Amino acid sequence: MKRWLITGLFAVLLSSFSAGAFASAPVTARDWFEQGTRQYDNQDYEQAIASYTRVIELRPDFADAYLNRGVIYSLSGRHEQAIADAN
Repeated sequence: MKRWLITGLFAVLLSSFSAGAFASAPVTARDWFEQGTRQYDNQDYEQAIASYTRVIELRPDFADAYLNRGVIYSLSGRHEQAIADAN
């Protein structure tokens, strides 16, 4: 009985992990970019800016991060920062 219970619990934990219940923090530039996009979609603009900034720190050639961060800067009236990201 104990072996069945342990095996069953392990299976539940494994399926939860693979389903994303224990999602880890972003690691790669792509992970940070996707997180920033979710934050943008949720109108959490300051967090999205922070995520896109992390993308740029990891991969300075990641043009879409500059574009998305620039859009947020523009929407929030920070036009000089938006122009800097566009350049």
